[in-house]
Amino acid sequence: MDMHWIASAAVLLVMAVLSAYREALKNEPIRSGLERGSVPYIEEFES
Repeated sequence: MDMHWIASAAVLLVMAVLSAYREALKNEPIRSGLERGSVPYIEEFES
């Protein structure tokens, strides 16, 4: 029974890590695009 709980916890931990990794990959290009896209607009408003 103890081995079952250890295996379940390990599977849940791996799933949580993979989910966080996929979210980080999904959000990274969006963040870079927003940062790059917002810089020219800020420069236009300043000048």
